Amino acid sequence: MARREVIVGLDVGTHKVAAVAGEVRRDGTLAITGVGIAPCRGMRKGVVIDLESTVRAIGTAVEQVERMAGLRCDAAVVAVGGSHVAATAGRGVVVVAREDREVTVRDVERVVEAARPVDVSPDREVLHVLPRGFTLDGSGGIRDPVGMLGQRLEVEANVVTAGVTAVQNLLRCVYRAGLAVEDVVLAPLAAAEAVLTHDQRELGVGLVDLGAGTTGVAVFDAAGLQHVAVLPVGGDHITGDLAVGLRSPLGRAEALKVAYGLASEGPEPQGQEGLGQPEQPERPEQSRRGVNPRAVAGIVGPRVQEILYLVDQVLRQSGRRNLLGGGVVVTGGGALLRGLVPAMEEALELPVQVATARGVAGLGDLVATPALAVAAGLVRYAAGLRLGSEVLGAGPAVGGEGARDGGWMVGMVGRVRNWLRELL
Repeated sequence: MARREVIVGLDVGTHKVAAVAGEVRRDGTLAITGVGIAPCRGMRKGVVIDLESTVRAIGTAVEQVERMAGLRCDAAVVAVGGSHVAATAGRGVVVVAREDREVTVRDVERVVEAARPVDVSPDREVLHVLPRGFTLDGSGGIRDPVGMLGQRLEVEANVVTAGVTAVQNLLRCVYRAGLAVEDVVLAPLAAAEAVLTHDQRELGVGLVDLGAGTTGVAVFDAAGLQHVAVLPVGGDHITGDLAVGLRSPLGRAEALKVAYGLASEGPEPQGQEGLGQPEQPERPEQSRRGVNPRAVAGIVGPRVQEILYLVDQVLRQSGRRNLLGGGVVVTGGGALLRGLVPAMEEALELPVQVATARGVAGLGDLVATPALAVAAGLVRYAAGLRLGSEVLGAGPAVGGEGARDGGWMVGMVGRVRNWLRELL
């Protein structure tokens, strides 16, 4: 009997560690086989602040996955987020190697590698090099030049970098929890892999991954990722202001936010039901004795507007604010806040929808919540690589829509292994 090969996506967040396991079936579909969620207090805004606490949370989440999937997990694809992440423009130029001037996969790899900056600060590491488009002998707008004829191949790319120390400490936690690191992926890109459709990318779409400690914003079009940023604000920003405004402990403020929080008083558009939202917790007993729900909503609303203002600034900086025919897709745990969709539509002046992981079978219903989009996207990404379809930033990894359309990426797996050897 052939050994089952499991893929594990690991999203280590400010409030929780989410682990999702999946495997590729013989028919090429992706089946979710296990899900694990554990509370985590060892992270803050994408940075490890308590190593042992984070290791325990990872171990607990993975143990849940192993029990559900019925097998041992040895390695994981890990999401990286946090305000230490940054993106800059890169450009590469190479001469086509073959005498017959036909562009090969190796030529594309060379030109993407040439876009990697050589003057990166010692405290930063290149996480991804993501092409925005290729030019061949002066003709631009090319998505995938493989097989075409030409002599001079150029690429315009987004170079995503991350803080070396932040990533090293995160990977050290994963290793100490008993897992090898298969790959490292920027969290908003993983979320996009899970929730965006091919048509949305073709039309141009903005993705907002609203987490507890950070908010990731990414802009995609038919050519792939065009802009990305990670904002140092999230759901905890709202909870913190509630705690101060109501003179309440953080735990109770979080419960009040879930029970009474309202981003906008406008009605939720139809079609947002059935998103796998968790059951609303019982309203805190203390809140019935002296907390005015209007006071809670009066704090939550303005804080949400502050976050949305920053999101709008990122969309404008991308230069594609008015080219998002696919609107904005919001995911992450913060997407479950009541009234968020109408608040975003008013603030961004764009159509907005909440999305969850798509294109998965098996226990796919267990990941049908925005809070698990990143972990599920990591599994889709890794599945695409194993199927020989490296599509991050370009389209779905698995399924009928998943034809490769030039989502070339230069990762950091080799450097990850070097880091671990240096650390241990």
